[in-house]
Amino acid sequence: MDTVLIRQAEVDDAAALITYLREVTSDPHVNLLYDPGEFCLTVEQERAFILQRRDGSRGLLLVAEADGRIIGVAGADRKPCRAERHVVVLGLSVLEAYRGRGLGTQLLGALLDWCREQPGVRRIELSVYARNTVAIALYRKHGFQLEGRRREAVRKGGEWLDVLVMGQVLAEPGEQTWRSRDT
Repeated sequence: MDTVLIRQAEVDDAAALITYLREVTSDPHVNLLYDPGEFCLTVEQERAFILQRRDGSRGLLLVAEADGRIIGVAGADRKPCRAERHVVVLGLSVLEAYRGRGLGTQLLGALLDWCREQPGVRRIELSVYARNTVAIALYRKHGFQLEGRRREAVRKGGEWLDVLVMGQVLAEPGEQTWRSRDT
């Protein structure tokens, strides 16, 4: 793989991000919510989305870039309500040609590092299609646990798909965040 740079998204990335998202969603079997042709933010809307994440208080948006082209995107968004402000929701995607090369691991690692550095973040969660076994294995490897299944939550290409909810609780030093069933 070419040299890949993982960096925080810049406002000037807006058009390239739209191109990326249209490309990654062009596959009807992609494990993202959008169907082909459905992603339709304008450049100005995408710029506003990036700006909301630039200062880090609302979240983080990362891009993976190779040869000046965005090949992966990862985001972390803090919940806005006071009662859930300790929760961060993650999402990531990689272009098909670059999958299986460790880029998802790098992007997820960068997001998790950011989450651990944020004051007040206690819980990290994500949703993943049950059919996406590669992503599920990646998330488990990084400490995520299965918390639930949303049966037939999404319809893509005429198929009903289950969505898994996965999460992890960040522990304070010396704190146990779970208990076995034996205790």
